[in-house]
Amino acid sequence: MTYLTAAVVFVGLLCLLNLVLLLGVVKRLRQHSDLLAAGGRPGPGPSLEPGGTIGDFRAPTADGATLAAEQLAGGTIVGFLSPGCGPCERILPEFARFAAADTRPVLAVVVAAAPEEAGPAAELLSPAATVVVEGIDGPVARAFGVDAFPTFCLVGEDGTVAAVGLDHRDLPAAVPA
Repeated sequence: MTYLTAAVVFVGLLCLLNLVLLLGVVKRLRQHSDLLAAGGRPGPGPSLEPGGTIGDFRAPTADGATLAAEQLAGGTIVGFLSPGCGPCERILPEFARFAAADTRPVLAVVVAAAPEEAGPAAELLSPAATVVVEGIDGPVARAFGVDAFPTFCLVGEDGTVAAVGLDHRDLPAAVPA
């Protein structure tokens, strides 16, 4: 009889331990769900730095033209955004308004795993910017060395990166002529 009592107590303690561990897992999953619902946060920042060289590239634009690195004029604002990225989706409408209001040329690079994912972002940006839709590790992102989204940069007069940031507001304002 004592063996039976000991076995019942052991199983009871094991169930109690299981319950405590399960509650810990549920709490952790709830925290994880809250982080995902918040849309994440920007990463540590772009690896691209001011003064960096822009590599050579050729990429089709959304309107069917071909864009090459040498076509980027000094003062061009280049924005790299990715659908499904919380910070990118939050800044997208504001960047579209900025592109329409700013006097400098704007290139919007929408990086998506599948072209149909980029459709809404490309449509929103195309009236005010030249839009390139490319896959992950596409030619434009590779030429600029972009590995974080969103990333915004200003092309200098010498064709190098003059400024870079996680927000278009991090870039210098246009100088009135």
